[in-house]
Amino acid sequence: MMTKARATAPAARMDPHTARRGMFVIEDGRNVAFTFFLLVFLFALWGFCNGMIDVMDKHFQEELHLNLAQSAWVQFAHYLGYFLMAIPAGWLAIKLGYKGGIIAGLLMVAVGGFWFIPATQIAQFWAFLLGVCIIAAGLTFLETIANPYTTVLGPPQYAATRINLAQSINGIGLLLGPIAGGAFFYSKNAAGISTGSEQLWIPYAFIGVVVVVLSIIFFFAPMPDIEMEDDYHIDESRPDARQSIWSHPHFWMAVLAQFLYVAAQAGIFSFFINYMTSQVPPVPASWQAPGVSNAGFFSGWIETHPNGRIWPR
Repeated sequence: MMTKARATAPAARMDPHTARRGMFVIEDGRNVAFTFFLLVFLFALWGFCNGMIDVMDKHFQEELHLNLAQSAWVQFAHYLGYFLMAIPAGWLAIKLGYKGGIIAGLLMVAVGGFWFIPATQIAQFWAFLLGVCIIAAGLTFLETIANPYTTVLGPPQYAATRINLAQSINGIGLLLGPIAGGAFFYSKNAAGISTGSEQLWIPYAFIGVVVVVLSIIFFFAPMPDIEMEDDYHIDESRPDARQSIWSHPHFWMAVLAQFLYVAAQAGIFSFFINYMTSQVPPVPASWQAPGVSNAGFFSGWIETHPNGRIWPR
């Protein structure tokens, strides 16, 4: 049975007893650093998956001969999974608790990852989009639970530190995702023929295996069910209690701001690779002239083809 510990919201006032606790020590004195360490893997996981999505658009443009508008269905399917599962994930997280919700999300990501194996054989655009949508639905569970959970795994004054630390690991996953995706989505054989369509399933099957292992670890790991203080009295039955969260302007305005932010982010991430390959900047002659004294640093790294494109050596 999971034990419960009370925690105040991150904005609560600091008291002397809280000030003496470590960053990962909850009110009953337990150290939950290992639990936080496990959560860090979830942040890296969804960053990695999001990073691979950003290089998939260009792959489908080349392999399936899609235009920019058609390839944008990849990002649409990705965020459709978030949209469809956002509210259900919140409900299920309340019913299942932190541990149950995380395990449910990991298993859903595993289903989406393994789906890419038959999707590669089907070789239809809709099959890949379905896998992307299922993975995003599973990631919704993880983000819905992991983000607030990091803020209550210790004293309130360290809440911002904990979530910033976890989000920094998310950034590492976001950087590794395009590298892994590019290695398999744009791979070529010895004859120079693209093998991306045949190898697209490999990184996703790897993700499926990883998340199955993670779900087993989370099943046996200690995860205290910590409740936050209800500062807005939403759960109370008082007549003056504001029951609907939409009645708080700062909430729905934050939702609108997040919507606009993600829309801009998705558009930039999706088509940045198209911009870089279509608008190739001129390369200074000194970078590619071995005889120039200040050219050695770059001349060993890049070469310029007759069409003006830059390629690594």
